[in-house]
Amino acid sequence: MSFAATLGLVALVQIGMPRLFASPDNSATARVALWGGREIMTLALASLVAGLATTPYAAFHFHRVTPYGVVANLAAMPVVSAVVMPAGLLGLLAMPFGLDGVFWQLMGWGIDWMIVVTEWVAGLPGAIGRMAAFGIGPLIASSAGIVLLGLLRTPLRWAGSAVLALAVVWALAVPQPDILISGDGHNVGVRGRDGRLHLMRTAKDAFLVKEWLAADADARQPGDASLADGVSCDEAGCVTQLTDGGVGGAGVAARRLERRLRAGGARGGGEASAAFMSIPGDRAGSFSTTGCDGAAANP
Repeated sequence: MSFAATLGLVALVQIGMPRLFASPDNSATARVALWGGREIMTLALASLVAGLATTPYAAFHFHRVTPYGVVANLAAMPVVSAVVMPAGLLGLLAMPFGLDGVFWQLMGWGIDWMIVVTEWVAGLPGAIGRMAAFGIGPLIASSAGIVLLGLLRTPLRWAGSAVLALAVVWALAVPQPDILISGDGHNVGVRGRDGRLHLMRTAKDAFLVKEWLAADADARQPGDASLADGVSCDEAGCVTQLTDGGVGGAGVAARRLERRLRAGGARGGGEASAAFMSIPGDRAGSFSTTGCDGAAANP
């Protein structure tokens, strides 16, 4: 992300900054410059370009985009540059003499302002843009587009815009999985008829569920009761309805799983997994589960 932001800023300096500072030195321009108009525009452009350059990587890793990043930076960065960083540096210099307290106080006020800005921006409508997982392909395409825009110095550089547009369409068109199974087999996520994930689990793994929901662009929390809607479980396994109206079953026999894990550990390898079987809608009265030791049960 740092490399992408730096490349975007370098391209901005090459393309935009000369035009921004090439205006004639007339009285109106002088008055605008006096009030910091150019500095504000520079900060806004730098924040916008760096934010756009890092958006593909933030969406890939964190499944989020920040549409109000420019607003937050315009409100917070002047205080960071003029108060927080100088106060921190002066505090370090004054620390050996025991005169650093006032500088830490100033730094704390600046950080408090940053927190206020953060909370305000986070409360704006649509402040958190959620992005479903889209794989490595669109990320590579977007990286190629950024490189073309940032490194080429001929009109061919604008071909990077087309590559970026293709990457966006590709990322939005990636289908989401209907079934998610954790490595230890204790958690199974199934996409229901409502298009959202529903969980079958014998162990609570809040971090795993949180990652699954984030990758699905789902705003729910791991403890949300709706995650268990439509899921029915007994000692043999669990059943829920699928997107096509059929019924899916997942084996969740914990004791068999633990026995398989222990056996795999004794052999020096092997990973247990939960088997999933989809039953068509006309056979919705039954389902199959496969235990971790390979035995099949048909309730």
